[in-house]
Amino acid sequence: MAQAKKALSKKNGRKGGSVPRTSTKTYYNYIGGKWVASASGEWFENTNPADTRDLVGRFPLSTAEDVDAAVSSARNAFDGWRRTPAPRRAEILFRLGEILIRNKDRLSADMTREMGKVLKETGGDVQEAITAPSILPAKVVVFMASPHLPRCRTSSPCACASPSDSVD
Repeated sequence: MAQAKKALSKKNGRKGGSVPRTSTKTYYNYIGGKWVASASGEWFENTNPADTRDLVGRFPLSTAEDVDAAVSSARNAFDGWRRTPAPRRAEILFRLGEILIRNKDRLSADMTREMGKVLKETGGDVQEAITAPSILPAKVVVFMASPHLPRCRTSSPCACASPSDSVD
């Protein structure tokens, strides 16, 4: 906890820990390309576990209906993503990695503030998100070369592989 307070005070240019924020940010669910409130219309407050005077934000108290809407939206978006040429998808994931690299310190500090994890651990979590897009293509190549991969009439593994197939 001391490490989290030190990181936050360093970020805010102060010594000796955080001070409660005067305004609280309200967050929404991102579904179907839009920021939306929960179907419940209810909210919950998330407090920094290292400093309970520090309110991290207000978040939607999401319901099964919200989850269903998000899953449906993701399923609909998958078809467009699937039809996007692989080099374009790689470019998008590369850009995402660049954004994460540029914001790694801030994201790590925010995650520590939100959940109380040690700063180095949240930094590792962000690093995993940065690294994953570069590792995934290699896993796909190994998966596609697997002698156990079911083949379809076209004898092309690409035509048969689905998003639910494991690449481990």
